[in-house]
Amino acid sequence: MAPHRSLTSFRRFQDTLFAHDPGFHRLRLAMQGTVSVAISFFLLAYIFRYGKQSATLALAGVTLSMMACLVVSDDGRAAQKRTVLWLPLPAIVVLTLGLLLKPWPVFDLCVFLLVVFGSVYIRRYGPRGMAVGMICFMSYFYSIFFPIPLSALAWVVFSILVGLSVVYAIRFWIFPEHPPRQLEWALRAFRVRAAELLELTQRRLAEGRIAHSREDFRAYFLRVNETALLVDDALKDKSVRSTATESWVFDLELSVRRFIESVSSLAMQPGLPAAVRARVERVVGNTALLVRSPLPRGTNPFASLLENPTDLPEDLRSL
Repeated sequence: MAPHRSLTSFRRFQDTLFAHDPGFHRLRLAMQGTVSVAISFFLLAYIFRYGKQSATLALAGVTLSMMACLVVSDDGRAAQKRTVLWLPLPAIVVLTLGLLLKPWPVFDLCVFLLVVFGSVYIRRYGPRGMAVGMICFMSYFYSIFFPIPLSALAWVVFSILVGLSVVYAIRFWIFPEHPPRQLEWALRAFRVRAAELLELTQRRLAEGRIAHSREDFRAYFLRVNETALLVDDALKDKSVRSTATESWVFDLELSVRRFIESVSSLAMQPGLPAAVRARVERVVGNTALLVRSPLPRGTNPFASLLENPTDLPEDLRSL
């Protein structure tokens, strides 16, 4: 029993990790951003020191490398590569414009406001528009608030090219995405979130507080929905796109919601016998186990329950 309990506890710990960061998306972004900034900083600091230039000039490449890791979110690996390759062009153009307008503060501020407007408006063109908008904003912001002479423009452009090249190498060569594995992790996180919702229902049934837990249920439903959207994002990659999987996720999310609504309606019936309530709790608990860890085909997760017991209401038989 002890090894089995240890294995179960370890499995629960794994499920918690998968649920709190579905597909380890945040962990991967954090690693890509941290490594990109570190490599860009040390590489540019060494080059600029060798060229007897101020380290401030290297901040453009370091800052844009961090931003590029966060804002590039196109559907598919090929589209992300194209976006990263395109980013140096708007960054250099906007930065050059900012340096050229520095002698005229009024015009400089007006153009900065136009860049802010354009950076937000361009989001209407999807993820690539958002990435380009953020990079343009940061480039112009850098040109305004840092003391950069126009004579140092070539060094700043060099830092941008180095920083975004580091991002490309980190994102697509050193820490590349693995769509099948990410989809598998996202699906596991989705099952765990759905199981947690069912386990919450079981606890509220045992406590007799299912009628007073609307806020808790709403928060858990949102978590399930957010994880379902992450699965949908993972399925956008052509190599793992599956209509059947997408339909399964939608069906399971809808089924869990209907199941909990039926259980709640049944539990709030006046005069419900304690034995019936206990059996409802067992049904919900077994369902949570089935959703969390699917059993092999042909296994009956409800084998411990009576088959259509005559003393149960019709609502419970349908569950």
